[in-house]
Amino acid sequence: MRAWKWGLAVVSWILGSYAVWSCLVIARAGAAADIPQLEAAGAAELTAAIGWLAAGCLSIWRLSVSAVLYFANALWAASLAFYYQDDMVWLWSGACALLGALTVTATKRGNGRPLRVRTR
Repeated sequence: MRAWKWGLAVVSWILGSYAVWSCLVIARAGAAADIPQLEAAGAAELTAAIGWLAAGCLSIWRLSVSAVLYFANALWAASLAFYYQDDMVWLWSGACALLGALTVTATKRGNGRPLRVRTR
């Protein structure tokens, strides 16, 4: 169980760190070219990236709470992708949903009890 928690946390931190870097690059490019929509898209995607980093931290503490945050982040990213018509954000949304599904799987797997073998 501990390996699942740390694995999900590390993947979430890696993707969240890349997303923060990517969002800052997008926002800077929008500011340099004076495109307000690009600036706003970078800022909005940054909120999703922060959600990933927070979900990674929460997955070490409790997987069920991080699963809720992953799915909420997937919905948020999907709404951003729909609003800005950005294909990359659709991929981020899918990655959030995939991490949420993996977290639910790990939670269900951790709640199962091993079979007891009775000896007489």
